[in-house]
Amino acid sequence: MTRASDPMLCDILCLGAAHWDVIGHGTGNVVRGADLPGRVKRRPGGVALNLALAMSEVSARSVGLLAAVGDDAEGQALVAHCTAQGITTDGILRLSGHATDSYVAIEDPDGLVCAIADTGTQLAAGTRILAPLEHGTFSGVAVIDGNLAPEVLLRALEHLALARICLVAASPAKASRLA
Repeated sequence: MTRASDPMLCDILCLGAAHWDVIGHGTGNVVRGADLPGRVKRRPGGVALNLALAMSEVSARSVGLLAAVGDDAEGQALVAHCTAQGITTDGILRLSGHATDSYVAIEDPDGLVCAIADTGTQLAAGTRILAPLEHGTFSGVAVIDGNLAPEVLLRALEHLALARICLVAASPAKASRLA
């Protein structure tokens, strides 16, 4: 696969959340106030980034990512990870003065107990993550994170009029927004 350095030249473009996931897996059922043994893992996450990673792994097509990260070491590490996985990262906005977003989840053997998503950088970036789309035409496959703010979703759809659009909702609660 030849990697495109310009996200507009990619075959697949993923737009939306890119952050670090921190997930605690408890060995027993979690009850309020519980202190359980278990495992804590940190991995790249976010709807758009998860999809970009999956597609770059299974497809010979080039994949680009439009997202926002902070200008911190966490953001640098996330971009470096994406680049190492073959994702075109030139469309990632590095937002000065902001920390890279994160997602923290607690799981027990029955599944997700609770989660908190810190999306301050993504929200602060707003439509600025779409800047690479403003001076060109993208006609490939655009995979859009349905959790983006409505104004970002609408502007993305305007810019991607010639693309094949896939809107992805991360949860049933978010899916109703896409209607």
